[in-house]
Amino acid sequence: MTGWMPGASRAQNFSGSFVGRRMKPRVVVLHSTEGSGWPGYGGGATAPHVTIDPRESDPAKQIRQHFPVTESARALENRAGGVETNTEGAVQVELIGTCDPAALRKWARGRDVVFWPKATADDVAPLLRFLRWLEAEHGVPLVDATPRGWYSYPASYGNSDARMSGKEWVAARGIVGHQHVPENSHGDPGDFPIHLITNQEDDMPMTTEEKAELADMVAARVMRAPQTTLGGLAPSETFEKRVARIAVLSAGSREGVRTVASRPSVDGGGDPKEIANETVALLKDLLGDALTGEVKKQLREALA
Repeated sequence: MTGWMPGASRAQNFSGSFVGRRMKPRVVVLHSTEGSGWPGYGGGATAPHVTIDPRESDPAKQIRQHFPVTESARALENRAGGVETNTEGAVQVELIGTCDPAALRKWARGRDVVFWPKATADDVAPLLRFLRWLEAEHGVPLVDATPRGWYSYPASYGNSDARMSGKEWVAARGIVGHQHVPENSHGDPGDFPIHLITNQEDDMPMTTEEKAELADMVAARVMRAPQTTLGGLAPSETFEKRVARIAVLSAGSREGVRTVASRPSVDGGGDPKEIANETVALLKDLLGDALTGEVKKQLREALA
């Protein structure tokens, strides 16, 4: 599995200067930068995995990745003697903008700045694109993993009720904010509209560009994978899980995943070639013209 998101900018790639600890992603921590420009992060010393600016008109410039998600980043406080924060499977995402109403009134007047508690679907779109890739590639679910919700800033600051215990932190799987991480005091990103991430319609329409990008991801995944595995997944994993992973990558559709995953597994008596052909047909229906003949051929070979 790759730790780098295809298509994300590496304009601030700090992985050569700071090598993190290997980790398996399990939880996303959302931050807000409390500024309106790309942070320097001290040359990477305090950088997250990813920084996102939805105001960039070019989608290729909206997401900057600083470290692979399979290695720890550096944006969380970690105190001695407690739980691990940076290295405990936390994928850290900084969102350019603010969660502080006072700061918004003070310095954002006349500026084009995102106030994250009032973010729109367009503001969240590049974050959602990253999270869908992370779910597909590493299995981090698009669910609200906070035990007591998202607090408004400044009530979210310090040792608020939103802050997790060490036990809650270690068990979290999904999406949380900096305000929830133990051993930390920051309250960002405030009352983040998490419903824009978690309440995705199964049949949510995708743009032609998104379909083409996802089709390319499927092609790259299949062509680099041995036929005994798919995308680096162990041969011992069930056939339908491997197929479901392809469906996530290609369609970004929960309904599509459920449909494909419901196919009988090889071990369960299903015919592999028939399942492969049905899967290709389903993906073709989901992707349309973006699924090329070469991709279909590679899919059939990998799934057969």
